Formats: sequence, structure tokens, C-alpha cells
Amino acid sequence: MDYECKKIQKTLKTLMKSKKATYETMAKALKTSPATIKRRLNGGDLTLQQLRELASALDVSFYEIIELSKYVKREPHLFTPEQEKLLASDFEIKMLFRHILTGASFSQIKTQLKISEKDLRKYARDFESVGLAQLLPGDRFVSLIHYPVRWQPNGALHKAYSKMVLENIFSRIEKDQEQAGYNKKFELILNEEAYKKFCDEIQSVYSRYLNLSEIHMETQPDLNRIVSGLLFIDRFSVWENQKRIF
Repeated sequence: MDYECKKIQKTLKTLMKSKKATYETMAKALKTSPATIKRRLNGGDLTLQQLRELASALDVSFYEIIELSKYVKREPHLFTPEQEKLLASDFEIKMLFRHILTGASFSQIKTQLKISEKDLRKYARDFESVGLAQLLPGDRFVSLIHYPVRWQPNGALHKAYSKMVLENIFSRIEKDQEQAGYNKKFELILNEEAYKKFCDEIQSVYSRYLNLSEIHMETQPDLNRIVSGLLFIDRFSVWENQKRIF
């Protein structure tokens, strides 16, 4: 199903909840069955006429639905433990799945990652066994999950990725400060209110760029500029209680 259609369906269901409408009351207003309303809001793509009818039953305009749907964000996919175990087992597997997620073709993956066709087909079977991706006839990969994604708290992928990022950050800092990306060590003296505002603003910036990343994944899947970061903010100081830090 088209991503934009999913956003519209989610908007309609949110409006139903706010107006205390049910499938039954919607069906009565449109002179159809509750099953039909449920199918329209949870099934395949909506037609323009169906969308207008649903908007009318909720006493809102078609244009209001479209405008509200712009602010709907897709829920991140939570990797299962089985998916994480596979992805964390080998860096090549992580890179391969990342290419599938961004829409790369079978031949592109084979060339860019220098993987033999035999190994690539084996990886494809592994991905399908845990519900990550599927290789269709004609050697066309399709991802079975969507972006954005998130990992299990303190799970296999979290540990493997965190270790890799930390090793990369510190090795690059030691090797070449100018090529290490953006890093800044700082200490601020803030009261409780300012501290909370600072954390909220950091979260806002992260959310904004997470949303932009999702748009780029949808519209420019061939982008190869990946930005990774590690942000840690806590209440400690190099001026106090050295034993806590070291």
C-alpha cells in the first residue's frame, strides 16, 4: 500500500477517535456495512470518492484530511530478536540489508558489495526466513519492513552497532581530527528548567532530521550519504567526583 494512503487512513482513524465515531456509526452515515468501513481504513488504497465520503461522515473537508495527514509520522519498525541476531552476526549482512532497504537491485548489490550470486541468494533466503526481505521472480528484492527502524533495547543489534560506532569515532579522532565529523566536548551550568529545555530542543532537532531522513528514503533511495552519531548528555562534571567518571 502507498505510504501516503497509510497516512490518510491513520488521520481518519485519529479523527474518528476524537469525534467518538465507530465503524458502526460511520457505516450508518454512509449506508454501508461496518466491515466495509473497516476495510477502507485498514486495507488497500482508498479511492478519491471513498476518501470524500469518509471525510463527509466525519464532518470535515477533503482538504482538511490531506492537510492533517502531512503531520502523521510512520511508526518505526521494531526488529524482532531473530532479525537482530541475523543482522548483528556479520557486517556484510547489515550492509546488504541496508542496500535492499534503499531499493538497490540484485545486480547493483552484487556489484557494489562484491558478493557472489550464490552467496547473495543464500542471504536472500536468510532474510526471508526472519521476515526482513524477499527475493521475487526476476531477481527483484522487496523489503518486508519499512523505515524508520529501531532495535530491541540492549539487544544484539544495539550492542553490535554501538560498539562499531564507538570504535569508529575514537579511531577517527585519533587518526585525523579534521576528518572525524562533528564532535564537541562541552560543559554547561544550567538550572533545572534550562536543562529540561536543552534536552527537549536536542530531541526536537533529532526528530526533525529523522523525519527528513524518512523523506529522503522515500524519494531518493540511491543516496549513499549516511550520518551516524552518538549523543550523550548527563549530569556529571570533570570538576567533581573524579571516581564517578573514571
